[in-house]
Amino acid sequence: MVYFSPFRSTSRFPDPLMITRFSIPAAVFAASLATAQGVAFVNGDFEASTSALTGWTAGSATVNAATPITGAVSATIPTGGTSLLSQDFTPAAGDALTAFTLTFRFRLASAPAASANHARIRIRGESGQDFITLAFDDTGVRSYSGTWADDLTGLPVLAANTAYHLRIVGTDLSLPTRAYQIGFSTDGINWTMKTSTRFHSTASPAFGRLDFDGTANGITIDDVTLTGFTPPTTSDKVVNISGVYPHLVMTNNHLECGV
Repeated sequence: MVYFSPFRSTSRFPDPLMITRFSIPAAVFAASLATAQGVAFVNGDFEASTSALTGWTAGSATVNAATPITGAVSATIPTGGTSLLSQDFTPAAGDALTAFTLTFRFRLASAPAASANHARIRIRGESGQDFITLAFDDTGVRSYSGTWADDLTGLPVLAANTAYHLRIVGTDLSLPTRAYQIGFSTDGINWTMKTSTRFHSTASPAFGRLDFDGTANGITIDDVTLTGFTPPTTSDKVVNISGVYPHLVMTNNHLECGV
């Protein structure tokens, strides 16, 4: 809980002419109130075994120890392999995520053409319902919402057999204002981000199962990391914090310190 005080501190202040007005955006402060939520995601780096994709439903995906993206092993859906590499990480009812960060590395077996839909990343609901579906074309990430359309655009031309990073950040997915961010990086440090409201369906608006689909084009996956978050409750959300120095905007209960 954050306490606000209408009282002026009794501490000595510098020259009163030194006045500073400041404002902390709500999104910045509220983000610090979110708490990490445990996710039973298994073997995201595929290093648990050099002979099996432990923790995953492999479909036509295979262990790739010959040309891994990183470490000793990656998972590869070969060209022509159309079944899913899948993990249902929330098998119990009611434990799907409505706020999350998903990051992974990928490598396409062939360079996608313009307006193509190479591979698929399927973020599914608690019982496997379609929720967010993404694919790749030559310079962007496409999303499906009734039809396919460019979403995150202006990327470098995606080359065959080149590793990239993708990040998907979902927020308030159970609310009508639901949205998610798509991020792309060539080095895992510098990201191109875009907010999207294009959903495959909102019949089950939460993240409970992750599917990778090669769609006959072939894709290699590695370093899949997933963190779930419990957003702050409405009563905990901060709308705005602002003030004029030397008046304290926030203090503790005993007015001993503040900002």
